[in-house]
Amino acid sequence: MGEVEGIEVFGGAIAFVLKQAADGTAIGEVCRNAGRLSEATFYNWRKYYAGLMPPEVKRISDIARFGQVVERSMKSLSRMKIVLNGYLVRVGLINRSTLDE
Repeated sequence: MGEVEGIEVFGGAIAFVLKQAADGTAIGEVCRNAGRLSEATFYNWRKYYAGLMPPEVKRISDIARFGQVVERSMKSLSRMKIVLNGYLVRVGLINRSTLDE
């Protein structure tokens, strides 16, 4: 999965942009034709996705998107654990010393 100025871009679009450049179109022109794609983003995509077919690019972008969901969920769970532990200490169900173990 890529992102162009906050807009999510999917595997097929990434593969299409990379194919245009591989076919000899100038990088600047490819980026202009793609809309708000910076050359830095193009080179990052090329580094990660060069040589892959569109289904493979899509699979990698889907895995990256799933990883982001898991990461957000883990952060949320960590915050919930802190809040719950604080509550349990406050109501006296556990001692603060048990949290340090």
